[in-house]
Amino acid sequence: MSFRIKYRSAKFKLPALWLGVFLFLWCGVSLLSQTNFIVGVYNVEKYELEKNEEFANKSRKTVQSICQMNADVLGLVEMGSLASTTYLLDELKRSGMDYPHYEWMRSNDGRLNLVIFSRYPLKEIVRHTQDKYVLDERSYSLRRGILEATVEVTDSYSFTVLLTHLKSQLESTKLDQREVRLEEAKLLRGKVEKILEEDPEADFVVMGDLNDHYSSLPIRTILGTPVGKRRLLDARPIEQIGDSLPEERTRGKFRSIAWTYFYSKEDSYSRLDYILYSPGLRTQFQPEETRVEVVPNWGVASDHRPIRAGFTLPVAKKAQKSRTSGKSSLKPTLK
Repeated sequence: MSFRIKYRSAKFKLPALWLGVFLFLWCGVSLLSQTNFIVGVYNVEKYELEKNEEFANKSRKTVQSICQMNADVLGLVEMGSLASTTYLLDELKRSGMDYPHYEWMRSNDGRLNLVIFSRYPLKEIVRHTQDKYVLDERSYSLRRGILEATVEVTDSYSFTVLLTHLKSQLESTKLDQREVRLEEAKLLRGKVEKILEEDPEADFVVMGDLNDHYSSLPIRTILGTPVGKRRLLDARPIEQIGDSLPEERTRGKFRSIAWTYFYSKEDSYSRLDYILYSPGLRTQFQPEETRVEVVPNWGVASDHRPIRAGFTLPVAKKAQKSRTSGKSSLKPTLK
């Protein structure tokens, strides 16, 4: 082989070599410069894979909504089968939104399941499906359960997610829906108390479709006592339409658009979806990164709107210590 041919061959490889070096350095800089993470939650209203135009339209709008959220860790409620979950992941990836880590949990009713999508590894998975409460002298299990995951954002920082879907406000012939939701809220608060007992400064998020109003007893139960150091904080995502963002998202004087659910029968709008965070995350909360997503024709995908909340990545905090949660089953992440 002549020197000229060797030279041309080496010259051809140089751009590819430099491209590889650039990508390596860029990825390294991106990881080092990461300063925050975004969590989101979305009720996808019975997302079940079907071969018809209605589902195709629903799925496209769902993908558009999730892409617009751009959450690093996303909790979905009312998810269908595992096949439906992997289908949605593939559709998202085709649209440029890749979630390499996920965990799907079958609910006790077998239909309205929970799933967590994540850009970061999910290191500890706890499926709370066997917790029970008593009403009218009978024992009942959590219908949708609680999906708990430890999210490893970096080698030195992690936080915990508790995803759930409480009883709806639809009346039942067997039990009072308000009483059921309150008992479910008590069980959820019990998980919160356990975390805080182990580490009062623990970083964790409670999110999902809680199916009640802020002043209701179930929501107050989950939040905790108003004056206690263990009270959770409400991210209260709002539409970002130019409203000012006060340090404390108080109600009353702070009038903003925060509804997440539309009930067509009564033509009413309510805030039923929540992102609550621990006292340990108070100084990391980012109001400017917290919002209700405004998506054109959002109702094609669901009767709920997606919400997200942002948090800074702390410099001083270490990875949370490994913890298990009682009798609940442990299972490694699916992917």
